Amino acid sequence: WQNESVKMAYDNRTNLSIVDSSAYFFDELERIASIDYTPTEKDILLVRTPTTGIISAQFSIDGNVFDIYDAGGQKCERSKWIHCFDNVTAVLFMASLSCFDQGLYENVHTNALHETLRLWDEILNSRWFRPTAIILFLNKSDLFRYKLEQKQKKLHACFDGSNDEFDEYKGDDSFDDGVQFILSQFLKLNRNATREIYHHVTCATDKDNVERVFNDVQNIVVNAALKRSGLV
Repeated sequence: WQNESVKMAYDNRTNLSIVDSSAYFFDELERIASIDYTPTEKDILLVRTPTTGIISAQFSIDGNVFDIYDAGGQKCERSKWIHCFDNVTAVLFMASLSCFDQGLYENVHTNALHETLRLWDEILNSRWFRPTAIILFLNKSDLFRYKLEQKQKKLHACFDGSNDEFDEYKGDDSFDDGVQFILSQFLKLNRNATREIYHHVTCATDKDNVERVFNDVQNIVVNAALKRSGLV
């Protein structure tokens, strides 16, 4: 990890499928390798485990029981789950803001954010999810800010007007302007004028941010469940 070539590869990891949190674990190798190592809260938050198939979990908050199903979003995973959720109360769609300059794991020549938008379009307008509340998380806001402000990456490289599916970006590459533009690309794909899309900008490793967002999400999910039951 002290080798400059390794660090250079990490800095230019866009299409190398290197996990963003790798640097943290490399820096902490001595502690992690100790015989009495116990994972810290930060260690657990920064672990990246790709979802394959469908993983479920149940938990209770303020007397409300939630069943959550985590489904793999990769192309090879979609066919396994997209038809299985015709009776869910809400769909939480997690999109990475920072992947605008990355290629897909399956195909580096396909822009990852473009593919995320296509998956969003497929889910948002699917017959399986017509009565379902949709909540959009624009995640990895910290990495998105870093790429724009520190790495001087240009959002126009992702939205250059050459693809008719998406608008051309003509902004100033500031964080706020970039977030609003990307959000607009998601919202414009909604073909149901009466449907409200709930959206949040998130950083999954920021506990305070996640707690605030989840409180909002909890209210949305409970209200959606009451509406589907005809109680409100």
